[in-house]
Amino acid sequence: MTVFTGGLGRTVVVRLMVCTFALAAALVLWPVSSSAQAVSYSSQEIQLAQMINDHRESLGLNRLMVSDLASVAAERHSSDMATYEFFSHTTRASDFFPVGSDAGDRLLICGYPSYAGWGENIAAGFSTASGVFQAWLGSSDHCRMMTYSGFKVMGVGLVYAADSPYGCYWTVDFGAVVDSTARWLDGSSPTTSTTTTPTTTISPTTSISTTTTTTAAPPTATTTTTAPPTTITTTTTTTAPPSTTTTTTATTSTTGPSTTTTTAVSPPPFPDVPTTHRFYEPIVQLAAAGVVNGYEGGLFRPEDFVTRAQFAKILVLALGAHTSDIDNADSPTFIDVLYTGNAYPFDFVEEAAGLGIIQGRDDGTFAPQADVTRVQLALMLVRAGQGWLAAPPVGYQCSFEDVPAYGRDAVDTAFYNGLLVGKTATRFDPYSPATRGHVAKMVHGLMQVLNQ
Repeated sequence: MTVFTGGLGRTVVVRLMVCTFALAAALVLWPVSSSAQAVSYSSQEIQLAQMINDHRESLGLNRLMVSDLASVAAERHSSDMATYEFFSHTTRASDFFPVGSDAGDRLLICGYPSYAGWGENIAAGFSTASGVFQAWLGSSDHCRMMTYSGFKVMGVGLVYAADSPYGCYWTVDFGAVVDSTARWLDGSSPTTSTTTTPTTTISPTTSISTTTTTTAAPPTATTTTTAPPTTITTTTTTTAPPSTTTTTTATTSTTGPSTTTTTAVSPPPFPDVPTTHRFYEPIVQLAAAGVVNGYEGGLFRPEDFVTRAQFAKILVLALGAHTSDIDNADSPTFIDVLYTGNAYPFDFVEEAAGLGIIQGRDDGTFAPQADVTRVQLALMLVRAGQGWLAAPPVGYQCSFEDVPAYGRDAVDTAFYNGLLVGKTATRFDPYSPATRGHVAKMVHGLMQVLNQ
């Protein structure tokens, strides 16, 4: 799964190995199927995969195919981290995997043959693929993971959980085998054999695991190295306050904004939106653009709900469509939004209606003071972005199981374009009200699309 300052980062596990007896036993314990349903990818997931491949190609390395099996493992790990509020390469609680599983275990359980070699990068708190990629690019361990020549495929999984500590959780799993579900981003089928050997030569009985945990902080690090006959493990740990910036690599977790982000303002413009807040960047940027503002006393109140009239105003301002002219003062579009001499809410509601962004109810009302729900948010966002948002591929459907039929196309389109995500991997919670923080994040995403 950014652009938030602060957090902690971990870079962990590059593991390359041959098939030993223990791993063979693990394969027996976890039988897998070679058949799998095609996975749908969001535009942000596709963008991250493309960035990794473009970087590899610039270095003269092979591009990686995307494995659906590896992506299932990646998405499930991201979902577990979001649901159970942990940030680690090791499964601490799960709906899918045994506690203590590492990336190699998770890949095997999901059907991907990780015995030939695997690696993993993770990140948290980044709202965009570019933020994640730049953070990993700035970390030697993460960068080494993305550019290992023995890898043939990757799996990508982004999950967003609104009530989680970091919001967006990203996992990219790498593998050395081209499995039957591997394909190029354009949808081509694999043309390589399903067995491969890592380019690094390793003794048949040797397993190499490198684990590094780093966090920009006061330099209080400890390093421990142990070397049994067949295993080499190096661990580096540095503690840091929440306001620091973190990047990581290899089986990595990263929390916080990209190291190249310079939008942080000091001191924060809103006392209740510190730099460590998961919606800090979108709130600050929208405020700077005049799209949102705070309350008396200087607070933003990111957890307050947004009314339908407020959201109409935000979208009109985000599109740059507001004018000082008052239209339809004598013939209002909605019987419950009348002109009283003030531009708000009447003028903004009329402008939004004229742009086709909002619709009223069968009785001619708009219900301006009602809270905007998450499904209404998706509908209005997609209408506002019509002509700019990319259309999902034919047959595309995001994984949320609770989206009503009338909102399915809008939710799919918004999800595909990276504007919104669910409460969990399968739950969108369409009828819950949207908060000011969530709205800022989603409108910020729309403005990024408009400015491309």
